[in-house]
Amino acid sequence: AEKAATVDEAFQYFDSDALVIRPSGSPIEAENPDDWTSAILKLWGMTEMSSRVHGVDSVVETADEAATAFYTVEQNFEHNGNTVSATIKFRSDLIKDPSRGWVISKIERSSKGD
Repeated sequence: AEKAATVDEAFQYFDSDALVIRPSGSPIEAENPDDWTSAILKLWGMTEMSSRVHGVDSVVETADEAATAFYTVEQNFEHNGNTVSATIKFRSDLIKDPSRGWVISKIERSSKGD
């Protein structure tokens, strides 16, 4: 897959019913499904964010057409006037879509970053 330059571009790899889960366990909902960047920035009180995937830590096949991927992301963002850099662990559930290939059905950000 090609690299996504923005959060919104990354969502092209998501299933139409995909869930984005906060570390608290509650789902994130975007007022405008075509503008996830604003929803995520607003949720955490950020003004800017950039992310870079360090790599996929592991992928576990969970069924014939389902898998779970664990990966590490470096995030840099502005929060309350401070520049913050964090290394965060993510977990994504994937399903195989007949026309699009593998898509994300659920993504969770670790609350600990470990």
